[in-house]
Amino acid sequence: MMTGEPMATSGVSARSSRRGESGPRAVRGTSGRARAAGATGAAGTMVSPGRRRQLAQPRVRVALLAVATVVSLIGAAVGGVSAVAAPVTAADSTPLVPTVETGLANGSGAGNDTESASNSTAAGSSVRLITGDQVLIDANGAVRSTVLAPRPDGRSAHLSISQTADGIFVFPSDVVALIGHGLDQALFNVSLLASYDLGPNGDLPLIVETNPLTSISRGAAFDMDAAGLSVTTRLTALPATVGWADTSVEAGPAPSWGLIEALAQPTAEGLSQRSAANAAVSQIWLDRQHQFDLSTITALTEVSDDTPAWMSLIGADQAHDAGLLGEGVTVAVVDTGIDTRHPDLAGQVIDTVDFSVDGDGLDHNGHGTFVASEIAGTGAASAGLYQGVAPKAQLLSAKVVGADGSGTDSQVIEGMEWAASHGADIVNMSLGFPGYYDDGSLLVSRTLDALTAEYGCLFVVATGNDMSDQAINAPATASEALAVGATDQFGNLGWWSSTGPRRGDGAVSPQIMAPGAALAPVDETGFPLLDESGMPLTTGLVGAGAGSDGYVSDNYYGTSMAAPLVAGAAALLLESDPTLDRDGLESRLMAGASPLPDGSAVFQQGAGLLNIPASLAANLIPDSSSLDFGAFDPPAATSAERTLTWKNLSDQDQMLDLAASLVSVPSRGLATVDTAPTANPGQALAQDQAQAGLPGHGLAAQ
Repeated sequence: MMTGEPMATSGVSARSSRRGESGPRAVRGTSGRARAAGATGAAGTMVSPGRRRQLAQPRVRVALLAVATVVSLIGAAVGGVSAVAAPVTAADSTPLVPTVETGLANGSGAGNDTESASNSTAAGSSVRLITGDQVLIDANGAVRSTVLAPRPDGRSAHLSISQTADGIFVFPSDVVALIGHGLDQALFNVSLLASYDLGPNGDLPLIVETNPLTSISRGAAFDMDAAGLSVTTRLTALPATVGWADTSVEAGPAPSWGLIEALAQPTAEGLSQRSAANAAVSQIWLDRQHQFDLSTITALTEVSDDTPAWMSLIGADQAHDAGLLGEGVTVAVVDTGIDTRHPDLAGQVIDTVDFSVDGDGLDHNGHGTFVASEIAGTGAASAGLYQGVAPKAQLLSAKVVGADGSGTDSQVIEGMEWAASHGADIVNMSLGFPGYYDDGSLLVSRTLDALTAEYGCLFVVATGNDMSDQAINAPATASEALAVGATDQFGNLGWWSSTGPRRGDGAVSPQIMAPGAALAPVDETGFPLLDESGMPLTTGLVGAGAGSDGYVSDNYYGTSMAAPLVAGAAALLLESDPTLDRDGLESRLMAGASPLPDGSAVFQQGAGLLNIPASLAANLIPDSSSLDFGAFDPPAATSAERTLTWKNLSDQDQMLDLAASLVSVPSRGLATVDTAPTANPGQALAQDQAQAGLPGHGLAAQ
C-alpha cells in the first residue's frame, strides 16, 4: 500500500505563491520522460500495456518530463512583421486570423491543455499587451478584435497580426523596433498570454533587468513602482526584478509604459532601440509560466538481483568498490522537491526550500525524488542494490515545480540562486524548456553563468528530449552548464536525446553522455520491440518512488535520468580530490569519457559516455575540456588560434601524440566531424600533428 504524501521536514522554508491561486498555464515539459501504461506516450502514441513488465498498484503521481507544447522565445523574426495582415485599428472588429489552437504541439506530437484562465471571458479570452492594447480572442483561439490604447506622447499607432508555429502575435507599430532588442517577443504572443494566469486586473508577469551602470551613475536604483511594476521578488545573480506590470488604461496610458520608456530612447518618430549607456532598463522578459505535464507510473514490487546495468556501464560499481561514495560533497537538486521519508533518502537531505505555488516542500510529482535517489540514494529499501552514484553525498532540495505541475522562469532562477548560495558543490537540473534553443543569451542561461562565476559550483543540466539536431534546451545552453545527453543501455545515442550544436553560434553541445534508459525488451530473435510509432520500446531506470517505500521504473527514461548520474560522478571525483574546482571537475569528467560505440558525431555525444574509473585515473588533464572555436560570421576568418595546456598529475614523464582537425561549416549549416576525417566537398580540413613532452607534475602547452 502507498503510505501517502510525505510529511514536511523541519528544514523546509515555505515560499508562498506570488499569484495567490493556481490555474492552467502554457503546457511545457522538462527533460525526462515517463509514460503510463495505456496512456499517451512522449511521442504522442499509445504504449501497449502488454509490453510492460508486471508492476503492481497503487499508482503514484510523477512528473512527465518531455511532453510539451513549444512557445519559443526566438520565434519568428521581427522582420516578418512587414508580411503580416493589414494593420488593425480600434474601429476594426473583424477577425483577421484563422482559428488556431491556443496551445501548439512540438515535434513529439503532444498537445497541451488550454482551459480558460483568470483572463477568460464567456466568449473567449481578453489580454492586454504591455502597451495597454487589448486583444479579444474567441473560444477557438482566433483574434476577434483589438482596442488600441492611448499613448503617453499622444502619437497614433497601429497593430499588426502575425501567425507562426508558436502562436498568434500582435505587434504595436510604435514598439516593434524594440522587439528582440530588449523587449521580449513573447510579450506579444497573445495565444500564449491567453493561457496564462494573469494578475487580477490582467497585469502581466515580468522579469525586468536593469542597467547597473546607469543606476550607479544616477546614485539610486531604478524606481520600478513608478514605472508600473509591482515588485514581488528581486533576483540576485543578475540585476533583475520580478513583478506584475500594470497595463490598465482606465486613467490614461498604461503605467507599464514607464518600463518601455526606460528601455528605449524617444525620437521624433517614436521609440527606437535603447542606448546602452543611458537606458535604465536593459531587458524586459515575460516571466514564462511552464506546465510540467503530470502522469502516473506504477510502483515496483520486485527488484532485480543484479547490479543495475546503468551503474555498471558508467563504472559506478567499481568506484564504490574502491571506497568512493561521495562523502563530504553537497549536491543540490532543483526539481519538484524530494520525499525525505523514503528509506533511500532518509537523512540525506540537509536543507529544503519551496519556490513553487505549494509552499509545503513536498514532492507531489515524484520526479525530484527519483533524481535525488540516482545521485545520493542509500538503497536502504533494496539492501543497497538501487543506491545512487554517491550514496554518502548530502542533498539540498530546491522545489520549483508545484503539485499542479506549474513553475515559472523566476521560480526556477530563485531555486538556482538558493542552491548556489547555500553551499552546493554541484547543482543538478533535470529540467529544461523545449523550444528554447538559445545561444546562452536567455535570462535563465545567463543566470547560470553568473552563479558559476560567483560561487564556483558545477551546474549539471539535462539537454532535453526533442529528438533533433540544434535542439539543446535552455538552461543547458548556458556556456558554463555541463550539458548532459542520454544513451541507451548499450551506450549508444538515445533516439530521444536532444543533440547540438548550440543554436545561434554552433557551440559544441552536449558535453558528455550518460545512460538514460535501462534494458529494452526484445522479441524471440533478440530484436528490440517497437512501439506504435516505430521507436524501440525503451524501459526506464529504477529510482525511489515518492509517497512509497519502494521504487518506480517502467518507461521512466530520458536526459533527466542521465544528468544525475553525471552529478553523482562529479561528487565522487570531488571526494577523491577536494582541491578540484568547477573547471577541474568538468575537465576530469570529459577527459575520462569514452567515445560512443555507434560513432556518433561530436555534436551528438560531446566527449562521449561517462566513465567514472577513467576519470578518476586520468593524469593528463587539459585546462579546457572543449576546444571550441565557435561560429565565424562571414567573411570568415582565415585562421584562429587557441592554446591548450595539459597538466601532468603523475610522477612519471608523459609523451602526448597530438592531432587536430578543423572543419569549416557553411553559414547556418551543419557539418559532422569523423573520428578519422577525410576531405569532402564543401569541407575545409586541416590537420596538425605534434608531440609534446610533459614532465611529472608539470605543464605543457601546444
